[in-house]
Amino acid sequence: MMTRYICNDKYSFDTDNELAPASFGRLIRSSNPAIVVREVKYQKIIQSLSSFREMGARQRYTTTNYKVDQDLLNELNTLKKLRHENLVRLIDFDERDQHLYLVLERCDRGDLSSYIINSRRDHEMSFEKVMRSIIRQVADALVYLHERGIVHGNIKPSSILVKGQTIKVANFGMSKFRFDINWRSENYLYSAPESEIHLSWNPLEFKIDVWSLGVVICYYIFGERFLQSKYNEYSGKLNIAALLKEHISSKYEHSADFTNLLTKMLIKDAESRYSMHDVKYHQFLNPCMSCPEKNFCLQFLGVCVLILLVVLLFALLFL
Repeated sequence: MMTRYICNDKYSFDTDNELAPASFGRLIRSSNPAIVVREVKYQKIIQSLSSFREMGARQRYTTTNYKVDQDLLNELNTLKKLRHENLVRLIDFDERDQHLYLVLERCDRGDLSSYIINSRRDHEMSFEKVMRSIIRQVADALVYLHERGIVHGNIKPSSILVKGQTIKVANFGMSKFRFDINWRSENYLYSAPESEIHLSWNPLEFKIDVWSLGVVICYYIFGERFLQSKYNEYSGKLNIAALLKEHISSKYEHSADFTNLLTKMLIKDAESRYSMHDVKYHQFLNPCMSCPEKNFCLQFLGVCVLILLVVLLFALLFL
């Protein structure tokens, strides 16, 4: 076992202390329990880029002698500046010995499976409340990324983690380096239909993330085996209403708003599919927005504020 120091010796880890495999490398447990180190092999990135270019993509990135190019380093510096409650933070990065090391915030509660079970068991949350909490937090993170021109490109169950009671989106910002054949075969279940159009598909199409998030939600409703059986049947709109009625037991009650949101997220045509902004502000995630009583209260409050301002203005002018 060898201890390695990175980022000007600020962080250390034992090279044999692996947590899990990861794209292009592995996750390693650090001596600091608040962080985890992701080790990425430059050669894996080079192989991925070579596959991407062979499919006819425009050559934007060049790497020689396992030295990653300036585009990737610039992107990592941009990702370091991102701050959002629902994003796994990239704390720092270093490059040495033909490897790239990413120092990441550690999420201590695993993936969404435990979150869903604990929420329903310990907090007695209904099925819809759990789904609302998940979609709202993930959508908040993805809208934040999209507004900054960043596509996640790899939304799947293992990319959504939990820290305490907060949901965190991981593995973002490297989507440009994921379009090799092996990556597609491993992630086909969550890839948007347009990802099959290798040559003309724009890898920065933001609605890719919307489709993938919709499939992740279906994964936790129906299970992976069910999704695999339905994969080749995706055409136009999935009949989410029928699927929910057929495959969810009576204890998992679902509203028309939930059905509508999931249906709009899983429209095959990307142009007609919801944007992540549409998802974030859908009435399923904001039930009070469509509540008549709430709207009345807000209108009444607005009138009261207006009256108060008029009274204050009158007092200032005439008293």
